[in-house]
Amino acid sequence: MSDRRRITTDDIEHLVTHGYVVIENFLTPAELKSGRACLSQYFPSPDRYFATPERYARLPSYIEFPFSGDALNYISTHPELIAFMEDLLGTRELRLAESRLQAKYASSDPPGGPDEVMHCDAWGPNQLVYPRDDGLFRQVPMILYYSDVTEEHGPTYIVSQQVTKGMALLSESPSEGPAVPYVTHSREAAPQLYEDAHPVLAPAGSLLVMSARTFHRGSAMSGSRAARFVHFITYRANAATWMSTQGWPPASPRANTRQLQSFIVNASPRQREMLGFPPAGHPYWDDETIAGVAARYPDIDMSPYRPA
Repeated sequence: MSDRRRITTDDIEHLVTHGYVVIENFLTPAELKSGRACLSQYFPSPDRYFATPERYARLPSYIEFPFSGDALNYISTHPELIAFMEDLLGTRELRLAESRLQAKYASSDPPGGPDEVMHCDAWGPNQLVYPRDDGLFRQVPMILYYSDVTEEHGPTYIVSQQVTKGMALLSESPSEGPAVPYVTHSREAAPQLYEDAHPVLAPAGSLLVMSARTFHRGSAMSGSRAARFVHFITYRANAATWMSTQGWPPASPRANTRQLQSFIVNASPRQREMLGFPPAGHPYWDDETIAGVAARYPDIDMSPYRPA
């Protein structure tokens, strides 16, 4: 892998060693600007929100892919992310498992948002089995920041796997029910985890990459007019069918149809594959399927899928 990429071999080594890595300024200024412009269609700016917060009492918790405007869809399937995942997982057979937007404002309930307990994300809704952290078996969650994150913006606190090495990811209390790979540790029960955690502070456009086995927690916002805008993106190997994946075809004929149409038409063939679209050269493609897909997605360039 060339270190001229935005995510380098040193970054991958840090991720493997510590269970996380921060890529500052992953997005270019132009990508950040276009991503913010699309995000503003869903969430108000801090100035608008704090001027009349009562108007936004019913803001959704998350907005899911596909998005209005192509910038956020492109970022979800960014060529640099795809290249990084190929190197990390050791396969070209990849799937975009999650792509969600979230906005948090300091005046939410409770004020500043919740101060979470320490946990890792490798639990029931994310995997059917016990998580592994190598090769094809990795699940790779990421947080992309569209706003600066300082101590006032409720940063994620994260613990290096060098500290937690050897900890089993099983609940130990019978009162918690069946043993599952989802562990929460209160400050009273595991004070050392909280002492060893440090906040992820980064400028807008930065990317936090984690392992599903990495302990972390969200923190409450301390700034009176603080807001944080993030993009949760998760990838997995296509072979790891036991890991959760958002359903990309619309749940109904009208749900997100226009946004999905736009993405499929404007994406590269490789980006389409991240959603499960058959790659060029796949046995699926014949004269009938090429004509049918062209009819379903007007203006799509079908030349990559035609036999040479």
